[in-house]
Amino acid sequence: LVVFNLIFGLMSGPTMGALNTATSYNAPASWVFLALIMLMFFWGTQVITNVSHVTTSGTVATWYFVGAGSMPSNPAVASLKRSMTTSFGSICLGSLIVAILKTIYYIARVMTQHENEFVRCIILCIIGCIESLMEYFNIYALTHVAIYGCSYIQAAKKTWELIKMCAWAAIFNDSLVWPVLTMTNLIGAVALGVAGGFIAGNLTLGIITFVVAWVVLMLLLRPIYSGVVTIFVCFAHEPEAVHAANPEFGQAIVAAKALADTSTC
Repeated sequence: LVVFNLIFGLMSGPTMGALNTATSYNAPASWVFLALIMLMFFWGTQVITNVSHVTTSGTVATWYFVGAGSMPSNPAVASLKRSMTTSFGSICLGSLIVAILKTIYYIARVMTQHENEFVRCIILCIIGCIESLMEYFNIYALTHVAIYGCSYIQAAKKTWELIKMCAWAAIFNDSLVWPVLTMTNLIGAVALGVAGGFIAGNLTLGIITFVVAWVVLMLLLRPIYSGVVTIFVCFAHEPEAVHAANPEFGQAIVAAKALADTSTC
């Protein structure tokens, strides 16, 4: 993922210039070629990210259903094997859908030339919202793939049922978790960047340290979010399972849920 982001950062300027050139000369072949390049990039980054997500989700789901004392040997390796074999087609399909929407959005940003700037902003806003919603939906769909080993279509149906059952709870859950992880990432990266720049007495080195620390911390904290989503999905579908496998954790969830239900804030 980091390599892909670096490549895209280096190519984004020339690519946007090429897109503008293609627009100026109205070259359909150039548009198609550049669209395929962007699609391949977005698809690749989505697949890499989602393989990591499904691997983490599968490992956490194993702990949720069997408990810490009955965990099989090397559960993460087993989960990674499933992600790269039986679940890989579902991962690629979900990633492709999001990649197509991302490609449409970024091409629309360059191609959209409307005399009314307000209309142009509305069009881009609609496409961007659809892309963001699909990417959010995809996280939960692939979580179902990791937990139940089902196809992407079946996982999408389960996700839709989950949305109808407790969509706002999922949104509130993510609204609490993701900002905390982001702030942790930011504070850690800033602290390391300042320390590195101060010790070396070099501002450039401090900036480089900040960027590297940001990327590393992001990679380390992302599985935490995947684990939280997995526990949410497992508890929403099968709340009794956690009491058998992890009774103390189950009691903590029930207590927290009861507190949230009785809160008047």
